[in-house]
Amino acid sequence: MMATWSENMLHQTINFIVFEAFSSLALCAHLKTMLTDPGAVPKGTLTDEYISRLERDREQGSIIYKCTKCSAIRPERAHHCSVCERCIRRMDHHCPWVNNCVGEANQKYFVLFTLYIALLSFLTLYWAVWQFVFCIGVDWRGCSAFSAPATTILLIFLLFEAVLFSIFTAVMFGTQISAICSDQTGLIFSTSLLLFSKLLVL
Repeated sequence: MMATWSENMLHQTINFIVFEAFSSLALCAHLKTMLTDPGAVPKGTLTDEYISRLERDREQGSIIYKCTKCSAIRPERAHHCSVCERCIRRMDHHCPWVNNCVGEANQKYFVLFTLYIALLSFLTLYWAVWQFVFCIGVDWRGCSAFSAPATTILLIFLLFEAVLFSIFTAVMFGTQISAICSDQTGLIFSTSLLLFSKLLVL
């Protein structure tokens, strides 16, 4: 049995509220990822005095990492970002979406951002399929402000975009969770994958 017009309006209203809630959360997470310092290592710490003090205080067998580009002492698992031109603690990657590095201090916001975008994409996919089925059920009468061909084209475009974004962001979210659980960063994971692929070729 097909939904009535009033049931469809209720469905659309609920979806609108949920969609706007997730959109607001995604926007907040995006802004926090973009504006939070990812864990930049202070520049200019590569001085003889500081190095000699570190060498006195360091544990037996520990290594002091230096970054000549930043003129800084680089903590373990920090990496130099060529885009930001600074070393980032536990750098995962430089993200063009947020125009910032994803590192120690802002990774949680990036994970939330990818989660909310994935949920929005899945919601959009569900909504587009539901709307398409509803329009067919009422023989395209009164289900859209546009003509049947225009509505079909718009829904197909929406479905394509929703599938694309849901796959991409779900994979990104999954890799972030996997990296956190295995105590790795994206850079370490990529390097390990590259070494593994080279071994397979040999």
